[in-house]
Amino acid sequence: MLHSKISAFAFVGLKENTHYGIDDIIKATVEHFDVTVEQLNGISRKLAITYVRKLAMFLARDLNTKDHISDAEIAVYFERDRTAIYHHYNDVKSKLDFYTEMVEDITAIKKIIVGSSMTVNQVKRRIL
Repeated sequence: MLHSKISAFAFVGLKENTHYGIDDIIKATVEHFDVTVEQLNGISRKLAITYVRKLAMFLARDLNTKDHISDAEIAVYFERDRTAIYHHYNDVKSKLDFYTEMVEDITAIKKIIVGSSMTVNQVKRRIL
């Protein structure tokens, strides 16, 4: 099981006691996928946009659990309600074992956040 070996801080040089702001997560996500913040927060149900939105919500919750930021507080950033954050977090988490591309996207976004120069293959070796 791949996701059982992944924690929010286990790879890409993320430091466990460092706060990663939701603004930073959103900025890194839109940069990686070349979309706008308006598209991310918009009402589009296009698969490409919902995938990006889902990953951003997952990372916002995953990287801020130590700071006790609630789903309701995260939801404000995404112009959604708290149940959307909960749903998308669990959806992504359940798919990490099966979708290598999703793990690679999450890794790439985390690399943008910390400015890491590690390659995806180096990250995978650290995970396993």
